[in-house]
Amino acid sequence: MTRYIFLAFAVVLLAGHDGFSQQKTKLITWKYTIASEVVNSESIVDIVFTAKISPGWKLYGAGFKSTDNGPRQIGFLSSENGSFELVKYPAPVNQLWKEGISYFSEKAEFKAKIRILEPTADICGIIRGRLFNDQGEIVDFENKFQFY
Repeated sequence: MTRYIFLAFAVVLLAGHDGFSQQKTKLITWKYTIASEVVNSESIVDIVFTAKISPGWKLYGAGFKSTDNGPRQIGFLSSENGSFELVKYPAPVNQLWKEGISYFSEKAEFKAKIRILEPTADICGIIRGRLFNDQGEIVDFENKFQFY
């Protein structure tokens, strides 16, 4: 009998955890664009990362010292595949500041510059960051990005 109670408890616990995981992935959505109409070899182009942040949540920005359990600045890692090179690291646009910590509310935007080295450049990588809310909850995320 105790085996069945334990099994039922485990199923409820796992189902609840999966639901929370699905909720976390919906806290932020990303869109990636190239801000140039003409892209060919040796062009330097702007690439833009735009995030929509769920109501009640904020995204830590950049330009401050990160901590393990508190504010952690966003990071962009690009795949070095020889088809492009980073000219200017993604910089935040219009981030807010409070007590020496930068963040975004509702929408975030980062702009970078790259040099295209091949006509069919594969511009991809990973964004790692941390979301937080006024209740003290924090959620780390990792998103893959790719520009087409």
